[in-house]
Amino acid sequence: MKLIFLTAVNREMQPLLKKNSIYKKTNLISENLFHANISSNEIYFFITGMGEENIYKYLPAVLERVKPDIVFSLGLCAGLSSERIQNDIVILDQIFDERRRELIELSFKKDFKHIIEMLDRIGETYFIESGISVSRIISSPAEKKNLYTKHPVSVADMESYSIAEICRKKNLSLVCLRLVFDAWDEELPDTQFLLNERGNMIWTRLISYLIMQPKNIFDLIQLSKKMSYYDQKIKIVIHKLLINFNSSNTGGLNE
Repeated sequence: MKLIFLTAVNREMQPLLKKNSIYKKTNLISENLFHANISSNEIYFFITGMGEENIYKYLPAVLERVKPDIVFSLGLCAGLSSERIQNDIVILDQIFDERRRELIELSFKKDFKHIIEMLDRIGETYFIESGISVSRIISSPAEKKNLYTKHPVSVADMESYSIAEICRKKNLSLVCLRLVFDAWDEELPDTQFLLNERGNMIWTRLISYLIMQPKNIFDLIQLSKKMSYYDQKIKIVIHKLLINFNSSNTGGLNE
């Protein structure tokens, strides 16, 4: 079986890639595509870049080259519903696009019975709910409340709709798993302008920002620590999924 795991930014994938030297760059299509054979499965990892522009630019060619049986999209999201708190895992069954005002039904309950059973086995609590894709990072409680008032879904991110649309056109099975990074009432520093498309810090912008706003350095340090924790959480979830796909044989995966 061929599996491909997608994350938007480098930091979400790097904890796993650094831990396991078995994953090698493919040098096919993109430098951000990694591959390994584990037991009888071919495993691919692709770092898509942030936002729908990068998704549409790179992902169709990658999926055409890999031709996976299942696509796993993993990443962070903002909580919109008061029922979702930090660290909640949400499996998206519906994805709404704010700009296009269109909805994609993933209907994975029928197609992914074995995936749901596997999620049950890895011991992670999850919620099957709907989400929305937006064009920017939602950072303030007021913005989250406004978005939820217009579209009463559980979570928001920047990539899930475009990934789902591409997979639908290619008739590929998709699981969108999102980890709630910030709850509906939590304020985040606005850092999108400090990051490049792969989620890496643009250091010249950071230095200029801290010179102009030195009082914000503590908030940025706390945000960085929080991101590191969640990146490790994504690694753990991927690792558990892979172990279950390979039954008792992890084929060289490190715990």
